[in-house]
Amino acid sequence: MDNVIFGLRLMAYGLWFPAYGFRLMVSGLFLMIYFRRFIFDDLFGNLINGVAADA
Repeated sequence: MDNVIFGLRLMAYGLWFPAYGFRLMVSGLFLMIYFRRFIFDDLFGNLINGVAADA
């Protein structure tokens, strides 16, 4: 979850520095989406594979 907080922090920095704001917000948003997808696939992928292996 530290990566999600890092992404939020980048988005917050984007609000304070207009020159690099858009780039930072896009970077933070990308990190949040990427790591959330990674965590989701890891947890639920193992869960689904475990259930499929038992069935």
